[in-house]
Amino acid sequence: MKLAYLKTFIRVADRGSFSQAARELRYTQSAITIQIQQLEEEFHTQLFDRIGKGVRLTAHGQLLYNHAQSIMAACRQAEYDMEHAPIRDPIHLGTIHSLCNSFVQDVLMTFYRAHPDQSVRITTGSPWQIERMLNSNELDLAYLFDRPLYDVNWIKPVDEEEDLCFIAHRDNPLAEKDRIKLEDLMEENFLLTEKNDNYRFAFEQELAKRGLEIQARLEVPNTDIILRLIEENCGISFLPKYSLRHHKADGTLKILPVEDFHLSMNRQLIYHKKKWLSQPMKDMIRFFQEH
Repeated sequence: MKLAYLKTFIRVADRGSFSQAARELRYTQSAITIQIQQLEEEFHTQLFDRIGKGVRLTAHGQLLYNHAQSIMAACRQAEYDMEHAPIRDPIHLGTIHSLCNSFVQDVLMTFYRAHPDQSVRITTGSPWQIERMLNSNELDLAYLFDRPLYDVNWIKPVDEEEDLCFIAHRDNPLAEKDRIKLEDLMEENFLLTEKNDNYRFAFEQELAKRGLEIQARLEVPNTDIILRLIEENCGISFLPKYSLRHHKADGTLKILPVEDFHLSMNRQLIYHKKKWLSQPMKDMIRFFQEH
């Protein structure tokens, strides 16, 4: 049974006329007749008495009319609820620590002004963990910092290149130099993210290519901890430049001018192309694009 046929049936019953229902619904009269006939065949009964110029409901037709009105009312309520009812499920965002400590918190402040009742769940992990969770539908959105990532099943509304840099305290002797070679850093105390972090891995690959090696004084996944230690002049680090966005701009932290080394990666917001996006999800994506 098609809803369109029930709508036609109700209109014919209300107007008492096939021809008038056809005009209002912009069907041909023959199309109206076919739809009513198919309903009669489906219910194995006659729905209208066709006597004279008008039509009137039979007893079975009146019974179906009552049910049809209830069905259409339920459909209208469903349409309203789908459009207006709030989405209670939390938006699940997967990201890495450095992005969570910088861009994500900015987006969340904007997002909650627009959607104060919407729940958000954030999971942090390594890029490969986040990618796996995205592909298994454990995440709604993934926000990563990595080499450009491609998958035929992904959509990337954000894909922005960001530089990585060496960061030290202003009292570190290296901070006073105008030009630094990568080799000049090898004896420094490095405070680094974990080995499975993508930019840590890319950094060490480049060092190995040049026959260089460092020993990390500290390995920790949280970049905020690393920056706080650098503020106490406990070592230097190699981090995305955006990591400095929320640290006090008093000159305590300096970007070292290493002239013979450059590495960049991309901030990428990703969702699966088959993912249904609620309005809050669409708004969150837009806020990431604006930031």
